[in-house]
Amino acid sequence: MILSMNEQGLIFLFMGVLGFFFGIIYDIFRLLRFGIKVSLICYIEDFLFWVAASFFVLGSLVTINFGEVRAYMIFGFFGGMALYFIILSDIVMSFVLKSAALFAKILMSIGRAVMFPLKKLFSPFIKLINLIKLLLKKRAKCGIIKVKKVMEAAKEKFPWKIKKPK
Repeated sequence: MILSMNEQGLIFLFMGVLGFFFGIIYDIFRLLRFGIKVSLICYIEDFLFWVAASFFVLGSLVTINFGEVRAYMIFGFFGGMALYFIILSDIVMSFVLKSAALFAKILMSIGRAVMFPLKKLFSPFIKLINLIKLLLKKRAKCGIIKVKKVMEAAKEKFPWKIKKPK
């Protein structure tokens, strides 16, 4: 199929936009595994991403150009991805990470605001429970000392060593 220069330019532009879009999707994958160390899971995730991207791109090429793959299409796709990573990736990643940190701070503030009245309400009960724990610890220490003395006295009266038959 013979395409005019105008059609080829539009296909190149479309593939560039598609590459830009897949750059954004890849950054989303990078954000999802932000705290994970590089492992087999990351490699599998990358492989699945590229398989999905390949099927999507080939499906688009079948729709647009009857499945004919030309060099300018590949350059358009990877050029769009490169353009995204050079220009916007760092900005988008830092914005999303800062937004997530701000969101976490807001949630923590809401949690503190909710917990403050509950702490004041249950404060006497918590103090009572801590006092009971303290008394039980002191009582247990006395009990342990008594048990040790009884065990030592029992060892003196009854030997614990079992004689092995010859």
